[in-house]
Amino acid sequence: MTEILQSLRTMNTGRPAARRSATLAPVLLLAFAVMAGADSGIEQRFDVGTGGTLRVDAEGASVSVRGAGSGGATVRITRENDTRAEIEEDYRIAMRADGDDVEVVIESLREGWFDWGRNRGLKVEIEVPERYDARVKTSGGSISVPRLDGRVDGATSGGSVKIGQVTGPTEVRTSGGSVTIEESLGEVSARTSGGSIRISRAGGPVSAKTSGGSITVDEVAGAINANTSGGSIRATLTEQPAADCVLSTSGGSIVVDLAPGLTLDIDAASSGGRVSSSLALDTSSESRSELVGRLGGGGPLLKLRSSGGGVTLRSGE
Repeated sequence: MTEILQSLRTMNTGRPAARRSATLAPVLLLAFAVMAGADSGIEQRFDVGTGGTLRVDAEGASVSVRGAGSGGATVRITRENDTRAEIEEDYRIAMRADGDDVEVVIESLREGWFDWGRNRGLKVEIEVPERYDARVKTSGGSISVPRLDGRVDGATSGGSVKIGQVTGPTEVRTSGGSVTIEESLGEVSARTSGGSIRISRAGGPVSAKTSGGSITVDEVAGAINANTSGGSIRATLTEQPAADCVLSTSGGSIVVDLAPGLTLDIDAASSGGRVSSSLALDTSSESRSELVGRLGGGGPLLKLRSSGGGVTLRSGE
């Protein structure tokens, strides 16, 4: 990825044209795919197999990655009805395959305030083999991964993140939108400072943090750590966690549903509401705003803290 970025920036040096062309020729052969595209955009196919990694570093673009089939990767870049030439007026685009890996780098040529509007609306749609890892970084749009048999690592400073069904660990970060994860069979880490987090199903431990919204985890088969300063937390633990769990909010309530048979040490407190439980606990301390006890003989700690609402513990039956 670094080599491609360096090659892109070299094109703006002050060297004479003839010398620059001779120097860049071997680099271009390596770093740039021959981008054959329709007038409405750019499209390139790479002959790669399963088990590789997609790496995307894009400025001013929304990126979608989908696992499809067992071989080959296709990259499509569009912006409304713009032609390829119009897109290339505003962006330098470099793509290459290295073994079964694919790299895509998109660098904006428009940096001033009056060019801000021209950096919006670029869409990058990528199809990769079904079994593939994806590492995506964009500074100007959303990230979407509908389906992938592999690991997902995504970061954006300008939009939301939506993950469909993935089998590997999932780590996503955004400072400008919400995070939605339908199903991840591995460990999940989600961070946002500008929206809510919703995880429908996690097959491993979950770490979720937001300063701008609520957190909802419908089903987690492991430990959970969740923190928000801007909303409520709702979580359902379906399997025995192997480590301590901590859920805290300063901006709302906490509701936790626990599957039958779990063994936990419970420590729940609220400075902004009531603590209530319908569980059969061996209670050591209980008041309107505090509950300490053991569930099923005790186990890993489940610590719940709210300063903006009540705390509720329920049976997930």
